[in-house]
Amino acid sequence: MHRRDNRELGPGEPVYVTNALAVFQLPHYAETRYGFHFKDTDEYASTAPFFADNRDRPYESYYRSDRMFEAETGLDHLRINKSI
Repeated sequence: MHRRDNRELGPGEPVYVTNALAVFQLPHYAETRYGFHFKDTDEYASTAPFFADNRDRPYESYYRSDRMFEAETGLDHLRINKSI
């Protein structure tokens, strides 16, 4: 496991890395976004928690993405916040 301090990062460098996963902070004008690279399947995804209206809980969005984290296919239909 390897963590990095955000102040040391260059463009496109992960903020967190393991043998199975890399996490990237993604630029966005209104949300704090993170991108994920799942190394074993070579798939990409992103998440975007967004706090609005002084609410305690954020709106959460989940996306399947591409290598550049430009594509966004919504995964909200998975109901990730609900117990199975």
